[in-house]
Amino acid sequence: MKRYLRALLLLALLRVPLSHVHAQENEEIDLDMVMFTMEEATGERRLRLIRRLCKMDDKRAAEGLIQVLVNPKETDDADVQDMAFNALYRLRNPIVVPDLKRMLESGKTGKVVYAIGLLGRILGPKSFDLVKPFLEHEGEVLEAAIKAMGETRDPRAVELLRATLKRVGGRSDAAVFVRMSLIRLGDASQLKPLIVQYQRIIDEAFQLKIQIKYMDKILQKKRAWRRIKYLWSVQAELRAYFSDLTADVVPAFVDAVETTDANSPKQIVFELVPRMMDAERAPKFAAMLTSRYSALRQLVAKEYLALNDPKLRAQVLDSVRRYLIAPEWYDRRYAVMCASLLPDRERMAALQRATEDENVWVRAEAVRELGKWRTPDALALIEKVSAAAEHEELRFICRCALAGVREDLDGLR
Repeated sequence: MKRYLRALLLLALLRVPLSHVHAQENEEIDLDMVMFTMEEATGERRLRLIRRLCKMDDKRAAEGLIQVLVNPKETDDADVQDMAFNALYRLRNPIVVPDLKRMLESGKTGKVVYAIGLLGRILGPKSFDLVKPFLEHEGEVLEAAIKAMGETRDPRAVELLRATLKRVGGRSDAAVFVRMSLIRLGDASQLKPLIVQYQRIIDEAFQLKIQIKYMDKILQKKRAWRRIKYLWSVQAELRAYFSDLTADVVPAFVDAVETTDANSPKQIVFELVPRMMDAERAPKFAAMLTSRYSALRQLVAKEYLALNDPKLRAQVLDSVRRYLIAPEWYDRRYAVMCASLLPDRERMAALQRATEDENVWVRAEAVRELGKWRTPDALALIEKVSAAAEHEELRFICRCALAGVREDLDGLR
């Protein structure tokens, strides 16, 4: 109340009409002014002011944003309230805790869900007793309580979450959030089933989208679209969750990918690894340079080189040298594809050995690489391979390499 009175007095002293307070979007406005004006504003004006508060780093903005959740106006729809919630989650200001506790007692599902999530985030271990009773609920309230338990960082939450996982079932939607929270609490064994479930969510969303074409009933189609929307929201949350994993969890993540069924990590990991690869976490991905998937080795090698760190580059070179003499032909081909990273003399020696490889596709890859360099020695090697080639596609690749053009057979790789 004092804050609003101060702002009102200031307006009176300056004789500034209320309409002048609603400045342009890019104009600087005092925080107290914004919150005072927001109480009077409606429609698009109010939405603009809420957006401004959401962008502020000043923790005092939480005092205004909490009102969007406690006393929402007719124009404060679910998207606006979610925006305010996300900003409060980021600001983490304990001043809103009394309001959150009142929201818990409101009995309104939406308010309870927001309150649980913010209490876990703001209070940490102190929120354990407040959140615990809501693990007995269902639906959105249960999901919010599960997520908040992970935020508490309280060791007592582990057993409660494991019991919850048994109750809801390992393949349920709620199981996703249980596993996310257990990983936050140090249970890295949940990474593997979480990756599998992540893939299952993506698969289900795509399958439903196909099935909708053959649905006759309108209500059935509506339910399917709601389900797809929910699945993609969970997928987005999982993507953000994995992107924020700390460096100490990365080795367990890499191990989970390596020991998971071959079809499970493909869609996920190729998007997640670049998001996770920064200076702090990058060294923890070293084990992926020896992955059973050549595509993952190439992915990590590419990210390592992009960081321009001599130690990481040296690890990539070690990986290339290791696979140049691998027993499996597809591993040797992967190494040949990365031969450009090697020093000049070592590279030419490696490519010369590859042109004599017993596997035709390793020889073809060597020809492609030699065609990029086009030195006299490289062209001579290509002609030698071409003369001895019995495979028509290999001869075609040789002709393209000698002509200095890219052949249209990359699909065979």
